[in-house]
Amino acid sequence: FNTIKADFEDRAGRRVRLIKEAELWEASFVPFGMNPEAQVLSVKSDIRLFEKALRERMGLSQKEAAAVASLGYTALRRDGGSEATAIVDELKEIPNLFT
Repeated sequence: FNTIKADFEDRAGRRVRLIKEAELWEASFVPFGMNPEAQVLSVKSDIRLFEKALRERMGLSQKEAAAVASLGYTALRRDGGSEATAIVDELKEIPNLFT
């Protein structure tokens, strides 16, 4: 957000800022945004970069990486048997790498 108008006052021995007017910005996709005029104009992505990361970091074959990138990990599980199930389980752990 961007503060448009603010004042300062003392509360319980501490100086605090009161934001009286602010401009709100959004940085994520939500079903109903605060700004009705906000639009998604484009999405940048490169499926080849995603496939490369799946091969290099997850050890997937080129065919497996292409399947996951284009169809999601359910396609890999459906077509790949128990080895694919292990890969799918590893893929599910990816979000935990970023926490």
